[in-house]
Amino acid sequence: MQQRGNKTEEKVLKILRYGRMDVPVCAGMILLFVLLMLAAAPGAIGAGTERLTNFLPSDKLFDVQVIGQNIWTVGYKGRIFHSANLGATWEFQESGTREPLFCVSFADLKNGMAVGEYGTIIRTTDGGATWAQVKRFSENTLRNVFFIDETHACVVGAYSTILMTDNAGISWTDHSLKEGGEPIDAMIAGVYFTDRTNGWAAGEFSTILHTTDGGATWETQDAGLEDLLYLTNVYFRTPTEGWVVGIDGTILHTTDGGATWTLQKSGVKDLLLDISVSDSGIGFAVGTRGAVCTSTDGGKSWSVFDGAKDFPKWWLGAVAFDGQMGAIVGGRGTVIVTNNQGQQWRLLDVF
Repeated sequence: MQQRGNKTEEKVLKILRYGRMDVPVCAGMILLFVLLMLAAAPGAIGAGTERLTNFLPSDKLFDVQVIGQNIWTVGYKGRIFHSANLGATWEFQESGTREPLFCVSFADLKNGMAVGEYGTIIRTTDGGATWAQVKRFSENTLRNVFFIDETHACVVGAYSTILMTDNAGISWTDHSLKEGGEPIDAMIAGVYFTDRTNGWAAGEFSTILHTTDGGATWETQDAGLEDLLYLTNVYFRTPTEGWVVGIDGTILHTTDGGATWTLQKSGVKDLLLDISVSDSGIGFAVGTRGAVCTSTDGGKSWSVFDGAKDFPKWWLGAVAFDGQMGAIVGGRGTVIVTNNQGQQWRLLDVF
């Protein structure tokens, strides 16, 4: 089964899929890795930038969670950073692992989880002051976690992994996709729940899944695409309206809970890695090469964000909002924050 994508995107997806460079490496892959994650020079930063403490120039930040003025971001070598004042100051939180952490999710200000390489799952009950490792269910790369409430969570990842817990991670139930009794070799990259029972997941081969029973069973939804694409993330604003992003600037939109999906014009051809749309209708999607798309009409249409001209031109891995507050994170310790739903952004300088 062949997915569409140009050579650059295919290499990026290989990194995303395996989570580490333990696959056959060619000079092109090394060059791509350097270009995307380490070697891109910072662009002009303008007034209002702030210098971060505790961050390293080599930090790769894969995900971000925003609750009020609180920001948590996770990344390479198990690093977790937290700010309680929308990025004015930061603290380093010890995760207890050195594996890459690809996603973080908080149900509230106290209860959170993060997942990553080699089946790593960690959780906190005190806002990240302390993190504890949860017993590993498998060695598969875990790409995404959604903490539904203080006890229920869903984790997805490689080999069609889908794990559910109803006791905050003390134990897990395996609902991974299988064929002939064997796990399906596909990455499920994104997951989102609107309540305890209704959730969606997205991943390789244009896969979109939907559950109405809290993850016990999943049905496949038709993405409505002619080609098989790598879909990287999913976001739902309501139980009926949501978006999925992926390779080639793909943005899919549904207004009927995923019964039908419509391909939207994003204005970019880059690999999009995350998307978020606020209750007031302001939306942002981010991806490789500094791609930032925006919507001002509730996600009905998208265009390239003019305000991103001073943003870094390497990859941006995640975007999150909570009311007026929002944050974007990415390669080389990039953190960009807003307190007015993205009308203005403040790029925090790691150097």
